[in-house]
Amino acid sequence: MRRAAWTVLISVGALIGIVWVGLLRGELALEGAIEDAGTKRLGVPVEVDAVDFELAERRVEVLGIEVSNPPGIDGPPALAVARLAVTLELGRTGDDALVVELLELDDVVVTAVVDGYSEGAFTNIGRIVERSRRGASAQRSKEAAGADPGLRVIVERMSVRGGRGALVSPLGSTEAELPDIRVEGIGGSEGVSVDELTAEVVARLADQTNEAVAREMIDRIDVDNVVERVKGKLDRFVDRLAGKDEGEDA
Repeated sequence: MRRAAWTVLISVGALIGIVWVGLLRGELALEGAIEDAGTKRLGVPVEVDAVDFELAERRVEVLGIEVSNPPGIDGPPALAVARLAVTLELGRTGDDALVVELLELDDVVVTAVVDGYSEGAFTNIGRIVERSRRGASAQRSKEAAGADPGLRVIVERMSVRGGRGALVSPLGSTEAELPDIRVEGIGGSEGVSVDELTAEVVARLADQTNEAVAREMIDRIDVDNVVERVKGKLDRFVDRLAGKDEGEDA
């Protein structure tokens, strides 16, 4: 069953909090909670195939996440995640922060779509990251004014495996494999908000995509240059075999 929710790894951060709040509610309630929390945060449709809730192992798996683009941007989904798993460390969970032992994302596909040529052109991923950061900034302002800080999250380890990135622009598209990402100690000792966690994870994926695609483009340019140089040498060699000297007319 596919369900509409909302954005990128907002589902990551939202899921962590929802797992804790609704730990014993069961699979269907958890799916609905992911949908509701995502809808509240960002306006980007997300579809989820299934949720696997394993209480004995303190783990929730969300399968088949597909994140659409912000309004006005056409193209492939901004993000697809085959499996997102959150393993809680319940023994260390306190009143102020929720401790996540392991946050896993497997078979991630990030597609950055460039809207145009102009200096003000934007990408789908960039808009999602910016929205996440605005949410984190707004939460910090509320906390400074004395509001309830809300759920804080500590992620001991994060792993992103089997990633692929693509850049789609009016000039064409380029794809590249993403290196595995391993991060420890997100949130330090006090934790970060759900929005801050989301912004950091999405930004890391976007950075890795940009770097991988840039390397792929450079490699491709280098290969093209080599081919042109070799072709030039072969042409001159063929001319010499045919008895032509450089500069001699045919």
